Formats: sequence, structure tokens, C-alpha cells
Amino acid sequence: MAVIGKNGSIPLFPIIASEGMELFSFILVSKKEADASIEMISSGNYVKDKYTKSIDESDILKEMWRPTYFLLTMNLTESEINSIKGAYDFGLYQWPRLNNLKYLSRYLGLSKPTILYHIRNAESKILDSLFGRYS
Repeated sequence: MAVIGKNGSIPLFPIIASEGMELFSFILVSKKEADASIEMISSGNYVKDKYTKSIDESDILKEMWRPTYFLLTMNLTESEINSIKGAYDFGLYQWPRLNNLKYLSRYLGLSKPTILYHIRNAESKILDSLFGRYS
């Protein structure tokens, strides 16, 4: 996180850290600064995956608050947030899947049944909130 702060970036939350690995996002003003930050992070760490996305100035606040606001309004537990965000970030919702539950399980340090339990609870809460059914 120190490297991110040096370039004047804005970290996006939640940040997932487990077993010596971190999964995080941040916003920078230019592609050049983003590339420099990734280079600095890569110089002292192993970077498995990186993804950059250009956004308009009008979308900065939306990008910053969308994941946090949405997850906070769903009354999800920290375990549910970490599990469903991890599943999304690791491509479990893509077709074809980029990874599998075994990989996410190792990353989060939880058993596959436990992660699946948290993901299903989170999905249920999100769907209940979206479709107006409250349990």
C-alpha cells in the first residue's frame, strides 16, 4: 500500500489479504502513473495478475464507492464479502471460468465447503435485496 500512496493513487476497498497474498484495486490519474505503480509493486513482489481500466472523470466517484456501498447495503458478513469478491475477481462467474473453487480456497485459506457456504449466503442476501424479498 505504501507504493500506491507514493504516486497519489486512491485505493479501492475492500482489500483482501490472506496467506501472504493481496488483492487490491486503486485509481490513478494517468496510465503512465498506473504503469509506474505496477512496476514499483512488481520490483519487490510477485504480481500474478494485473488489470487496468480507463474511466472518465465523471465515473471516478462511482468507481470508488460502487463496490463498498453495494456490499455494505447488503448486510454481508466479512467472510461473505471476501468469498464473493474473491470468486468474482478470480473469474468464477465468467464463462468459461478462469479459476475454480480449489484455487480460491487456497487463496483465502478456507475449505471449499466453507467458501461455497459464504458465497451462497452472500448471493442469497444480494438477490433478496435486489428483488425486494427480505428474510
